[in-house]
Amino acid sequence: MDEIMEQLDLVAFDVRFIAIHGAHLIKTRLHGKKVLIVLDDIDNRDQIMRLVGKPNWYSEEMNWDDALQLFCERALGCAKPPADYIDISEKVINALGRLPLALDVVGSTLRGKCQRTWKNVLSKLKKVMNEDVKKKLMISYEALDPNQQQIYLDIACFFINREKTTAIKYWDAVFGYPTEIEVNILTRMSLIKIIDYDELWMHDQLRDLGRDIVHRESCNIRLRGSRLWLPKDAFHLVQRKKGTKNIVALNLGTPEPDTTYRFKHKEFARMVNLRFLQLDHGNFQGDFKDHFSELRWLSWRNCPSKFLAANFGLENLAVLELSGINITKDWGGWRQIMV
Repeated sequence: MDEIMEQLDLVAFDVRFIAIHGAHLIKTRLHGKKVLIVLDDIDNRDQIMRLVGKPNWYSEEMNWDDALQLFCERALGCAKPPADYIDISEKVINALGRLPLALDVVGSTLRGKCQRTWKNVLSKLKKVMNEDVKKKLMISYEALDPNQQQIYLDIACFFINREKTTAIKYWDAVFGYPTEIEVNILTRMSLIKIIDYDELWMHDQLRDLGRDIVHRESCNIRLRGSRLWLPKDAFHLVQRKKGTKNIVALNLGTPEPDTTYRFKHKEFARMVNLRFLQLDHGNFQGDFKDHFSELRWLSWRNCPSKFLAANFGLENLAVLELSGINITKDWGGWRQIMV
Protein backbone atom coordinates (compact mmCIF):
# COMPACT_ATOMS: atom_id res chain seq x y z
CA MET A 1 0.00 0.00 0.00
CA ASP A 2 2.84 2.41 0.89
CA GLU A 3 4.42 1.82 -2.53
CA ILE A 4 1.13 2.44 -4.34
CA MET A 5 0.54 5.64 -2.35
CA GLU A 6 4.02 6.83 -3.22
CA GLN A 7 3.44 6.18 -6.94
CA LEU A 8 0.17 8.15 -6.82
CA ASP A 9 1.70 10.94 -4.72
CA LEU A 10 -0.70 10.25 -1.85
CA VAL A 11 -0.15 10.53 1.87
CA ALA A 12 -2.12 9.00 4.74
CA PHE A 13 -4.36 12.07 4.90
CA ASP A 14 -5.30 11.56 1.23
CA VAL A 15 -6.59 8.05 1.96
CA ARG A 16 -8.95 9.43 4.60
CA PHE A 17 -9.80 12.29 2.23
CA ILE A 18 -10.93 9.84 -0.47
CA ALA A 19 -13.78 8.70 1.71
CA ILE A 20 -15.31 12.18 1.49
CA HIS A 21 -13.98 13.68 -1.73
CA GLY A 22 -12.97 10.51 -3.57
CA ALA A 23 -14.34 11.32 -7.01
CA HIS A 24 -12.62 14.70 -7.26
CA LEU A 25 -9.32 13.32 -5.97
CA ILE A 26 -9.38 10.40 -8.42
CA LYS A 27 -10.21 12.72 -11.29
CA THR A 28 -7.38 15.16 -10.54
CA ARG A 29 -4.69 12.66 -9.54
CA LEU A 30 -5.36 9.85 -12.03
CA HIS A 31 -6.49 11.71 -15.13
CA GLY A 32 -4.46 10.58 -18.12
CA LYS A 33 -2.70 7.77 -16.24
CA LYS A 34 -2.84 4.03 -16.82
CA VAL A 35 -4.25 2.66 -13.58
CA LEU A 36 -5.50 -0.50 -11.94
CA ILE A 37 -8.22 0.33 -9.43
CA VAL A 38 -9.32 -2.21 -6.82
CA LEU A 39 -12.64 -1.38 -5.14
CA ASP A 40 -13.33 -3.45 -2.02
CA ASP A 41 -16.68 -4.00 -0.32
CA ILE A 42 -18.67 -2.43 -3.18
CA ASP A 43 -22.09 -3.90 -3.92
CA ASN A 44 -23.92 -1.04 -5.59
CA ARG A 45 -23.40 0.44 -9.06
CA ASP A 46 -23.99 3.97 -7.77
CA GLN A 47 -21.08 3.55 -5.38
CA ILE A 48 -18.83 2.59 -8.26
CA MET A 49 -19.98 5.46 -10.46
CA ARG A 50 -19.43 8.01 -7.67
CA LEU A 51 -15.82 6.88 -7.41
CA VAL A 52 -15.06 6.04 -11.03
CA GLY A 53 -16.87 9.00 -12.54
CA LYS A 54 -16.80 9.61 -16.28
CA PRO A 55 -14.87 7.42 -18.73
CA ASN A 56 -12.81 10.31 -20.02
CA TRP A 57 -11.18 10.68 -16.59
CA TYR A 58 -9.11 7.69 -17.65
CA SER A 59 -8.59 8.82 -21.25
CA GLU A 60 -11.09 6.37 -22.70
CA GLU A 61 -11.67 9.05 -25.30
CA MET A 62 -8.82 8.94 -27.80
CA ASN A 63 -6.85 12.00 -28.76
CA TRP A 64 -7.87 13.46 -32.08
CA ASP A 65 -5.03 12.11 -34.24
CA ASP A 66 -5.40 8.54 -32.96
CA ALA A 67 -9.18 8.69 -33.28
CA LEU A 68 -8.90 9.92 -36.86
CA GLN A 69 -6.42 7.18 -37.76
CA LEU A 70 -8.48 4.39 -36.18
CA PHE A 71 -11.70 5.55 -37.81
CA CYS A 72 -10.13 6.02 -41.24
CA GLU A 73 -8.41 2.65 -41.15
CA ARG A 74 -11.76 0.98 -40.42
CA ALA A 75 -13.95 3.08 -42.71
CA LEU A 76 -11.59 3.92 -45.58
CA GLY A 77 -8.65 1.54 -45.34
CA CYS A 78 -6.13 4.34 -44.92
CA ALA A 79 -4.65 6.44 -42.13
CA LYS A 80 -6.11 9.77 -43.30
CA PRO A 81 -9.28 10.60 -45.22
CA PRO A 82 -9.17 11.75 -48.84
CA ALA A 83 -10.12 15.37 -49.45
CA ASP A 84 -13.78 14.67 -50.19
CA TYR A 85 -14.19 12.67 -46.95
CA ILE A 86 -12.40 15.00 -44.51
CA ASP A 87 -15.44 16.98 -43.41
CA ILE A 88 -17.83 14.10 -42.94
CA SER A 89 -15.15 11.95 -41.25
CA GLU A 90 -14.53 14.66 -38.68
CA LYS A 91 -18.26 15.05 -38.03
CA VAL A 92 -18.73 11.30 -37.52
CA ILE A 93 -15.74 11.10 -35.17
CA ASN A 94 -17.10 13.98 -33.09
CA ALA A 95 -20.53 12.36 -32.99
CA LEU A 96 -18.95 9.14 -31.72
CA GLY A 97 -17.19 11.00 -28.93
CA ARG A 98 -13.80 9.57 -29.96
CA LEU A 99 -14.66 6.33 -28.14
CA PRO A 100 -12.45 3.51 -29.49
CA LEU A 101 -15.10 0.78 -29.61
CA ALA A 102 -17.62 3.04 -31.34
CA LEU A 103 -15.00 4.26 -33.83
CA ASP A 104 -14.00 0.66 -34.54
CA VAL A 105 -17.52 -0.70 -35.02
CA VAL A 106 -19.23 2.22 -36.78
CA GLY A 107 -16.18 2.85 -38.94
CA SER A 108 -16.20 -0.79 -40.05
CA THR A 109 -19.92 -0.50 -40.79
CA LEU A 110 -19.24 2.40 -43.20
CA ARG A 111 -16.47 0.56 -45.07
CA GLY A 112 -17.24 0.55 -48.79
CA LYS A 113 -20.45 2.56 -48.39
CA CYS A 114 -21.31 5.68 -50.41
CA GLN A 115 -21.37 9.17 -48.92
CA ARG A 116 -25.15 9.12 -48.85
CA THR A 117 -25.00 6.20 -46.41
CA TRP A 118 -22.37 8.07 -44.38
CA LYS A 119 -24.69 11.08 -44.13
CA ASN A 120 -27.59 8.86 -43.05
CA VAL A 121 -25.45 7.31 -40.32
CA LEU A 122 -24.26 10.75 -39.22
CA SER A 123 -27.86 11.92 -38.98
CA LYS A 124 -28.69 8.96 -36.71
CA LEU A 125 -25.61 9.56 -34.59
CA LYS A 126 -26.53 13.19 -34.00
CA LYS A 127 -29.82 12.05 -32.49
CA VAL A 128 -27.98 9.97 -29.87
CA MET A 129 -24.84 12.09 -29.37
CA ASN A 130 -25.51 12.51 -25.66
CA GLU A 131 -26.57 8.90 -25.12
CA ASP A 132 -24.37 6.02 -24.04
CA VAL A 133 -22.23 4.08 -26.47
CA LYS A 134 -24.85 1.32 -26.89
CA LYS A 135 -27.14 3.70 -28.73
CA LYS A 136 -24.34 4.45 -31.17
CA LEU A 137 -23.45 0.78 -31.63
CA MET A 138 -27.11 0.05 -32.31
CA ILE A 139 -26.72 1.80 -35.65
CA SER A 140 -24.31 -0.92 -36.78
CA TYR A 141 -26.70 -3.65 -35.62
CA GLU A 142 -29.53 -2.07 -37.60
CA ALA A 143 -27.34 -2.14 -40.71
CA LEU A 144 -27.21 -5.96 -40.61
CA ASP A 145 -29.43 -8.25 -42.66
CA PRO A 146 -32.04 -10.21 -40.64
CA ASN A 147 -30.03 -13.45 -40.56
CA GLN A 148 -26.87 -11.56 -39.60
CA GLN A 149 -28.82 -10.01 -36.72
CA GLN A 150 -29.91 -13.47 -35.59
CA ILE A 151 -26.33 -14.72 -35.64
CA TYR A 152 -25.19 -11.65 -33.72
CA LEU A 153 -27.82 -12.29 -31.02
CA ASP A 154 -26.86 -15.98 -30.81
CA ILE A 155 -23.24 -15.06 -30.20
CA ALA A 156 -24.13 -12.38 -27.63
CA CYS A 157 -26.31 -14.79 -25.67
CA PHE A 158 -24.60 -18.18 -26.04
CA PHE A 159 -21.60 -18.45 -28.32
CA ILE A 160 -18.86 -16.24 -26.89
CA ASN A 161 -15.72 -18.42 -26.70
CA ARG A 162 -17.44 -21.13 -28.76
CA GLU A 163 -15.56 -22.67 -31.69
CA LYS A 164 -16.48 -20.84 -34.88
CA THR A 165 -16.60 -23.93 -37.09
CA THR A 166 -19.14 -25.68 -34.86
CA ALA A 167 -21.31 -22.58 -34.60
CA ILE A 168 -21.32 -22.19 -38.38
CA LYS A 169 -22.56 -25.78 -38.78
CA TYR A 170 -25.45 -24.82 -36.51
CA TRP A 171 -26.32 -21.67 -38.47
CA ASP A 172 -26.00 -23.55 -41.77
CA ALA A 173 -28.66 -25.94 -40.50
CA VAL A 174 -30.87 -23.15 -39.13
CA PHE A 175 -30.86 -20.96 -42.25
CA GLY A 176 -30.38 -23.61 -44.92
CA TYR A 177 -27.32 -22.14 -46.66
CA PRO A 178 -23.58 -21.66 -45.95
CA THR A 179 -23.38 -18.92 -43.33
CA GLU A 180 -19.63 -18.42 -43.03
CA ILE A 181 -19.99 -15.31 -45.20
CA GLU A 182 -22.36 -13.82 -42.60
CA VAL A 183 -19.86 -14.48 -39.81
CA ASN A 184 -17.15 -12.87 -41.93
CA ILE A 185 -19.33 -9.78 -42.35
CA LEU A 186 -19.79 -9.51 -38.57
CA THR A 187 -16.03 -9.82 -38.20
CA ARG A 188 -15.35 -7.21 -40.87
CA MET A 189 -17.79 -4.85 -39.13
CA SER A 190 -15.86 -5.38 -35.85
CA LEU A 191 -19.00 -6.66 -34.12
CA ILE A 192 -17.17 -9.89 -33.31
CA LYS A 193 -13.60 -11.15 -33.42
CA ILE A 194 -12.07 -14.57 -34.00
CA ILE A 195 -9.50 -15.26 -31.30
CA ASP A 196 -7.15 -18.11 -30.36
CA TYR A 197 -8.25 -21.63 -31.28
CA ASP A 198 -10.76 -20.25 -33.81
CA GLU A 199 -13.16 -19.08 -31.09
CA LEU A 200 -15.85 -16.42 -31.39
CA TRP A 201 -15.36 -13.38 -29.18
CA MET A 202 -17.36 -10.20 -28.56
CA HIS A 203 -16.68 -7.04 -26.56
CA ASP A 204 -18.68 -6.82 -23.32
CA GLN A 205 -20.59 -3.73 -24.50
CA LEU A 206 -21.54 -5.46 -27.75
CA ARG A 207 -22.63 -8.52 -25.76
CA ASP A 208 -24.76 -6.36 -23.50
CA LEU A 209 -26.23 -4.59 -26.52
CA GLY A 210 -27.31 -7.94 -27.98
CA ARG A 211 -28.90 -9.05 -24.74
CA ASP A 212 -30.67 -5.70 -24.39
CA ILE A 213 -32.11 -6.20 -27.87
CA VAL A 214 -33.48 -9.59 -26.83
CA HIS A 215 -35.11 -7.96 -23.79
CA ARG A 216 -36.62 -5.18 -25.88
CA GLU A 217 -38.04 -7.51 -28.51
CA SER A 218 -40.32 -8.87 -25.79
CA CYS A 219 -41.28 -5.35 -24.66
CA ASN A 220 -39.02 -5.94 -21.64
CA ILE A 221 -41.41 -8.57 -20.30
CA ARG A 222 -39.31 -11.01 -18.27
CA LEU A 223 -38.92 -14.52 -19.72
CA ARG A 224 -40.56 -13.55 -23.01
CA GLY A 225 -37.43 -12.98 -25.08
CA SER A 226 -36.35 -15.26 -27.90
CA ARG A 227 -33.28 -16.41 -25.98
CA LEU A 228 -32.87 -17.22 -22.30
CA TRP A 229 -29.20 -17.51 -21.35
CA LEU A 230 -29.57 -17.43 -17.56
CA PRO A 231 -30.28 -20.97 -16.31
CA LYS A 232 -32.57 -19.86 -13.48
CA ASP A 233 -34.77 -17.95 -15.94
CA ALA A 234 -34.85 -20.78 -18.48
CA PHE A 235 -35.67 -23.40 -15.85
CA HIS A 236 -38.38 -21.20 -14.32
CA LEU A 237 -40.01 -20.80 -17.72
CA VAL A 238 -39.89 -24.52 -18.58
CA GLN A 239 -41.00 -25.74 -15.17
CA ARG A 240 -44.06 -23.48 -15.27
CA LYS A 241 -44.87 -24.29 -18.90
CA LYS A 242 -44.56 -20.63 -19.87
CA GLY A 243 -42.75 -21.23 -23.15
CA THR A 244 -43.92 -19.65 -26.41
CA LYS A 245 -43.30 -20.07 -30.12
CA ASN A 246 -40.97 -17.05 -29.98
CA ILE A 247 -38.32 -18.89 -27.97
CA VAL A 248 -35.48 -20.26 -30.08
CA ALA A 249 -32.74 -20.95 -27.53
CA LEU A 250 -32.48 -22.02 -23.87
CA ASN A 251 -29.66 -22.59 -21.44
CA LEU A 252 -31.16 -24.70 -18.64
CA GLY A 253 -27.87 -25.15 -16.82
CA THR A 254 -28.21 -27.45 -13.82
CA PRO A 255 -31.96 -27.53 -13.06
CA GLU A 256 -31.77 -29.00 -9.54
CA PRO A 257 -28.21 -29.72 -8.33
CA ASP A 258 -29.24 -32.21 -5.65
CA THR A 259 -31.68 -34.22 -7.76
CA THR A 260 -32.12 -35.30 -11.35
CA TYR A 261 -34.96 -33.19 -12.68
CA ARG A 262 -37.11 -35.01 -15.23
CA PHE A 263 -38.36 -32.80 -18.03
CA LYS A 264 -41.80 -33.71 -19.40
CA HIS A 265 -42.98 -33.20 -22.95
CA LYS A 266 -45.70 -30.77 -21.86
CA GLU A 267 -43.04 -28.37 -20.57
CA PHE A 268 -41.74 -27.91 -24.12
CA ALA A 269 -45.05 -28.25 -25.98
CA ARG A 270 -45.44 -24.57 -26.86
CA MET A 271 -41.81 -24.00 -27.88
CA VAL A 272 -42.27 -25.24 -31.43
CA ASN A 273 -39.34 -23.18 -32.78
CA LEU A 274 -36.73 -24.18 -30.21
CA ARG A 275 -33.46 -24.75 -32.05
CA PHE A 276 -30.79 -24.55 -29.32
CA LEU A 277 -30.92 -26.38 -25.98
CA GLN A 278 -28.20 -26.61 -23.36
CA LEU A 279 -28.40 -28.35 -19.98
CA ASP A 280 -26.27 -29.97 -17.29
CA HIS A 281 -27.63 -33.09 -15.54
CA GLY A 282 -31.38 -33.65 -15.78
CA ASN A 283 -33.32 -36.18 -17.84
CA PHE A 284 -36.26 -36.35 -20.23
CA GLN A 285 -39.29 -38.50 -19.49
CA GLY A 286 -42.36 -39.29 -21.57
CA ASP A 287 -43.32 -39.19 -25.23
CA PHE A 288 -41.53 -36.35 -27.07
CA LYS A 289 -42.86 -37.09 -30.53
CA ASP A 290 -42.72 -33.96 -32.74
CA HIS A 291 -41.54 -31.78 -29.85
CA PHE A 292 -37.98 -31.10 -30.95
CA SER A 293 -38.39 -31.14 -34.71
CA GLU A 294 -36.65 -27.76 -35.07
CA LEU A 295 -33.80 -28.49 -32.65
CA ARG A 296 -30.40 -28.03 -34.32
CA TRP A 297 -28.07 -27.97 -31.31
CA LEU A 298 -28.27 -30.12 -28.17
CA SER A 299 -25.57 -29.71 -25.52
CA TRP A 300 -26.06 -32.05 -22.55
CA ARG A 301 -23.45 -32.47 -19.85
CA ASN A 302 -23.52 -35.20 -17.20
CA CYS A 303 -26.11 -37.30 -18.96
CA PRO A 304 -27.94 -39.88 -16.81
CA SER A 305 -27.27 -43.61 -17.07
CA LYS A 306 -30.88 -44.32 -18.07
CA PHE A 307 -32.61 -42.37 -20.80
CA LEU A 308 -36.33 -42.20 -19.99
CA ALA A 309 -37.84 -40.47 -23.04
CA ALA A 310 -39.60 -42.07 -26.00
CA ASN A 311 -39.83 -40.82 -29.58
CA PHE A 312 -37.04 -38.36 -28.92
CA GLY A 313 -35.92 -38.41 -32.56
CA LEU A 314 -33.91 -35.32 -33.49
CA GLU A 315 -33.98 -35.66 -37.24
CA ASN A 316 -32.78 -32.10 -37.90
CA LEU A 317 -30.01 -32.00 -35.30
CA ALA A 318 -26.70 -30.59 -36.58
CA VAL A 319 -24.62 -30.29 -33.39
CA LEU A 320 -24.67 -32.83 -30.56
CA GLU A 321 -22.54 -32.38 -27.45
CA LEU A 322 -22.87 -35.13 -24.84
CA SER A 323 -20.61 -35.70 -21.86
CA GLY A 324 -20.49 -37.60 -18.59
CA ILE A 325 -19.29 -40.91 -17.23
CA ASN A 326 -22.52 -42.60 -18.36
CA ILE A 327 -21.94 -41.94 -22.05
CA THR A 328 -20.71 -45.23 -23.47
CA LYS A 329 -21.39 -47.05 -26.71
CA ASP A 330 -24.17 -48.95 -24.93
CA TRP A 331 -25.91 -45.86 -23.54
CA GLY A 332 -29.65 -46.16 -24.06
CA GLY A 333 -30.12 -42.66 -25.40
CA TRP A 334 -28.29 -43.37 -28.65
CA ARG A 335 -31.25 -45.21 -30.15
CA GLN A 336 -33.52 -42.25 -29.45
CA ILE A 337 -31.20 -39.41 -30.50
CA MET A 338 -29.40 -40.91 -33.48
CA VAL A 339 -32.33 -41.50 -35.84
